[in-house]
Order: sequence, then structure tokens, then C-alpha cells
Amino acid sequence: MHSSFSHQRIEKVVSNRRTKFFATFIIFYTVLVWSKADILWHLQMKPLEWIQLGLFAVLIFPLCIGFLTSLFGFILEIRGGDCFTITRLGNLPQVLNPEYLQSKTAIIMPVFNEDASIVFERIRVIYLSLERKGFLKNFDFFVLSDSNDPKCWLTEEIAWMELCRQLQAFGKIFYRKRRLPINKKSGNVADFCRRWGKRYDFMITLDADSLLEADAIVKLTVLMEKNPQVGIIQTAPTLVRGQSLFSRISQFVVSFYGRIFCSGLNYWQMANGMYWGHNAILRLAPFINHCHLPNLPGSVPFGGRILSHDFVEAALMQRAGYQVWLAYDIPGSYEEGPPTWIDFIKRDRRWCAGNLQHFWLLLSRELNSINRLHLLLGVLSYLTSPLWLCYIVVSFLQYLENLRGGNVATQSLIYRTFGQIGQELAPVVLFVVVISLLIIPRFLAWLANGLRVGWRIFGGSVRSLISVFLELLLSSLAAPVHMVMNSKFVVFTALGKSVSWLSQKRHCGQGSTWREAWDFHRSQFFLGFLILMMLYYHSGEFLPILVPMVLGLLLSVPLSVFSSRREVGDLFRKLGLFLTPEETRPSNLLLQFEKNVHMLESRKSNHDGSDNLDQITNAFIDPYLNAVHVVLLRRRGQRPQKINEHIQQLCQKLIVHGVESLQGRELTAVLQDAQAMEWLHHKIWSCPADQLHPSLRKALQKYNLLDPQPQSPLCR
Repeated sequence: MHSSFSHQRIEKVVSNRRTKFFATFIIFYTVLVWSKADILWHLQMKPLEWIQLGLFAVLIFPLCIGFLTSLFGFILEIRGGDCFTITRLGNLPQVLNPEYLQSKTAIIMPVFNEDASIVFERIRVIYLSLERKGFLKNFDFFVLSDSNDPKCWLTEEIAWMELCRQLQAFGKIFYRKRRLPINKKSGNVADFCRRWGKRYDFMITLDADSLLEADAIVKLTVLMEKNPQVGIIQTAPTLVRGQSLFSRISQFVVSFYGRIFCSGLNYWQMANGMYWGHNAILRLAPFINHCHLPNLPGSVPFGGRILSHDFVEAALMQRAGYQVWLAYDIPGSYEEGPPTWIDFIKRDRRWCAGNLQHFWLLLSRELNSINRLHLLLGVLSYLTSPLWLCYIVVSFLQYLENLRGGNVATQSLIYRTFGQIGQELAPVVLFVVVISLLIIPRFLAWLANGLRVGWRIFGGSVRSLISVFLELLLSSLAAPVHMVMNSKFVVFTALGKSVSWLSQKRHCGQGSTWREAWDFHRSQFFLGFLILMMLYYHSGEFLPILVPMVLGLLLSVPLSVFSSRREVGDLFRKLGLFLTPEETRPSNLLLQFEKNVHMLESRKSNHDGSDNLDQITNAFIDPYLNAVHVVLLRRRGQRPQKINEHIQQLCQKLIVHGVESLQGRELTAVLQDAQAMEWLHHKIWSCPADQLHPSLRKALQKYNLLDPQPQSPLCR
């Protein structure tokens, strides 16, 4: 095989595949829409019928795409897999040796107010796995912080310093804290590219909850070296470390259903793939030169800076002539999901704002049709929620209108072919077909997994099938809540309400409390109760159709609490339900990471529990920590400057009244000033003890250098 696959070969294969896929889609989609139109035709197509048909045509579009993607992926998987993946086409060696790599790759991890100890443990296990394989010399690590919590910031510095000291990794693991967190994560990555990007050939992007096996990292890098026309290779991360029932179901869904869906995606997108922003490798030169994010017209939330950057960067990379691939068949790519249903919905609020922005990009020039389809599906993933709500309302109004009677036409094709019985059964048949578009892929995945890897790694054939049924049941109950909440998010976005991007919750803890769940879900509960009463008193016959919707809304509070509990998740795990291969056959990397995290948690539980201010105070007092912090603040060649008068006043206030006397921004301003940090360190150590705030005196006493009741020594 040649060192890289030819562009002409890819074009021929992709043209053939897309012709088959989209021809099937057009036929399938047309039949469904025509069937709906024919069903409505006997009602003489009054305004309500036209509105219902238009909504149906929009709503069925992403359902058909998703169903056919899973169907084509299923066919590929039962035939032994796709032979046109980047791993099979890209001349990947069977055995990976260190001498294969000639490039230099940066592994970056942007963080924002994360648990620093966990973040650097992830870096540790990846670093050591590469070292054991002999590939470490080709990789450098960067933790890129945008944390605005002073405690998180200082903890990150300490964790970085300790990790580098333990691994002797100074010069291999780097830490950078941005002074101004402009444009959030995408701005953080762009800042890295401007400062250090030209030193590296490739960049592997990780999230704060990501893990990558050494073999996966090396395979990605080798593929990039051997295929210079490839700009991005995206892995398909699986969810791990789920504790609550919600997170366990989420990771089961990704692991169990994800394979056939990703296989189907690769079938029709091939070299025009998507980028999900993490667990991927990028070619830095074209990324820097061509993937600068433009500002959208107008103001937030629809305009301004782009919030959801990954799809856009993939489109820009392809516009520049580079390929983007989904390497779903490279194992060893992991991430974690939201621990509770409430956290998942809160994350959806941010994603909704970012995806709706992409509507502008559908009108941009020079994007290929597949990129536009990706962006459109992203927009529809949230826009369909209010449209489904409108569809239900219109259907109910149409039902009430039919009860009052009206002219019924008999010229529909269904009526002429099957008579009155066929006309009466047609809506039921169409409803079953639409529901089947959501149900069938689940059982195709069950069959494909059994034929491909066996059901044992998912708990066995029976338990995995029970897991599929339970997931289907719980998803059906959750669907109306997501529909209502996403509709609310779309309306808020349309009204110009921006969204705050906060740090994500990584662990379920004690789960959601009943009060928290009630405060979050009570609007859905009251909506469900209102719909139930309205249907009961005005249209009882319509009630069975909406039972799943009403039931999901009424049960939203107990479902939210029940699914957030770790003990419930543990129970299902003991029963052998919602198991994944990452649990039944965990890799050495996951086992080592779990061991390290367990040791960290044990150490924290045995700690004396000093408050948050003690750690910040140590940055002013401890000579080592203070020196590290000052060095990280200063840029190379920066000359010491005189302390700003305002900062000087804040320093004096801190000495007399303690760290707690400063507001968040004031404390950050002091911590960001290298001269102020040096001055404070010298002043605290040299001033008379009776001139220091008690918290500072207490901190100094830990060094056994200060008498608990000192006389007044001379100030230096």
C-alpha cells in the first residue's frame, strides 16, 4: 500500500457511498412524508393540516438520517467492519515501534476550576504509559488553565510542581494560567497555538475528564505522519467511571449503541468527518493558518464569538483542503459524562446556545455539503424540541376540530387502495413506523454486538437485552422533559438571554436532593398535571396517545433523584445491568487511574480539613510555593516593575485584616502581580507578629519559627 491513500480513490468511494445512502434516504423520507400527506388529504388540507404536514416533514428529517446511519452501520459491522476507515487506508503498521515517530506532538488539556489532583493524575497515567512504551520523547504535555477561582489556580500550580518533581518531568509537562480568559476554551487553545504551536507538528486535545491509551496516541500520530492530507482525526470516546444510575445508563448507551452509529457515520461522511473538540489529533500548521474562528454578525446569543467551536473548526479545515476522519475503530479513548440528569440538562443549555449559532454558518460560502449537513443536524437537535411541542399542539387542535365534524374527502390514495379500514389504520401504522425509527437501532446494536464481540462483555445476552429494554423505558420517560427544557432553552436564546459557561460537576456525590430536583423539575410537573387535567375533562380519547409524555413529566422529580444516586447505580451493576467492556475488561490504564484516584480520596479523607483560605495563605508565606507562583507569573525577560498603588493598598489590607478581607477580584489582582507576591512574602516574614492578622500568624507558627506570644522584633 502507498504511504498515503489517493484523493481520487477516496472521491470515487465516497461518491458511490453517498449515492447509495442519500438515494435510500430520499426514497424513505419521501414515502413517509407522502404517507402523512395522504393521511391528511381526506381532511381537505385546511391550515391546521398544512402546518402539521410542514412540521412533520422537518421533524422526520433527522430521524430518518439517524435511523439509516445506524442501519448502514449495522450492515457494515455484521459483514466484518468497514474496509474504508482511516486506520485501514492510512498505512498503519501492525507493530508500533518508537523509531516510527519522527514528529513532535503537544498533548494539551484545557481546564477551568477543576479538581487539580484528578486532572494531574490523568496526566500522570498517560505520561507513564507513553514512557513504558518508549514513545515519551515525541510528546510534551500542557495543562492550560482558565480557572478564575484562586484556590483552584494555586492548587493547580502545586499539583503541577509535585507531578513534575515526582516524575522528573520538568521540560516535559508544562502549566500555563491565562491572565484574561478570552473566548473560553477555544480562546485557550488559540492562545496555546499562538505561543507554542509552531514548535509542534501535531496537537492532541483532551478535556479535563479525558484519558487516552498510549497505543491510541501513537496510532493517531503515526496516521498523521503517514497521511499529510489529513488535518484532523477524531476518536470515538467511550464514557467511563459512571457511578450514579444516570451516568451508568449514559455510558452503556455510548458503548453499546455507539459502534454501529459511528460505523454508519463513517460510511457516508468518510474524509468529511466531524471534530468533537477533544480526544482528537490535529495538524497544527493548517489549524493555525485556516481555523481561526470568525465573529458572527449581530450580538450574543446568536452573534458574536462562536461558542461551539469544534464543528466549525472541522469545516474550516476541510475548506482548506484537508481531510477530517472519525477513527471509531481505535480503542482506548475515554471521557466521563455528567453524573446526574440535572447536570446533563444544564450542559444541554450551553450546547443549545452554541449549536443554534451555527444557523448563520449554513449560509456561509465554500463549505461542502456534508459540513452543512453536520451543522444543520446540530441546529435541528435542539430546534426539533419546540417543533415537536408545536406538532403535538396542532395535532390536538386538529383532533378537536374533527370531533366537531367536517367534510371528509375520499380521494386519498390510501382510501382508494385499502378502503375505509385502510384509511383508519394508516395513522396508526405511520405512528408505529416513526416510533420504530427510534427503537429498531437499539436492537440492531444488540445483535451487532453479539455477532461482533459477544454479549459476555456487556453482561451476557439476557442481561444486555434487559438493559436495552430498561434504557428504552427510561429514555421514553425522559424524552418529554428534554423536549420541554430544550424548548425553553431555544426560546430563551431567541429572546437574547446569554448563557454562562461554568465548571462542570464530575462526581455524583450524594446525588440530587429532593429539594434540588423539585426546584429544577417543578415546572415540568405542573405542565404534565395541567395536560392531564385538560385531556381528562375535554378529550379523554386523546389521552392514550400522550400517556408517555404526561407520565414522564409527572415522574420527573422522582426519576431525577432516583437516577442520581450512587447506591442505585451500584445495585444495577451488581445485577449485571448496564455493564460495559470498560468495566468487565478494564485496561491497565483505567485500573491504574482508579487506583491512583482511590489513594487520593483516602488521603483527602484522612486530612485535617483545613479551610480554603489556608491554601491561599500558603502562597504568600511558603518560600517554595511563593517562588513557584512568581516564576509562573513572570514572562521571560520581564523586568521587575513598581507595584501599582491600588495593589499596594490591597496588600496592606491583606496583612492587617487577612486574606478573607479581599473580594474575589481583589484577591485575583494580587495573585496576578509578581512584584506584589514577592513583597507580601518578604513583608509577612519580616513584620512584627502583633502587626499581622491572626490567620497569618497561625500560618507562620506551622514553620516553628514564631513564638506564639512574640515580643516585637525589629522590622527589616
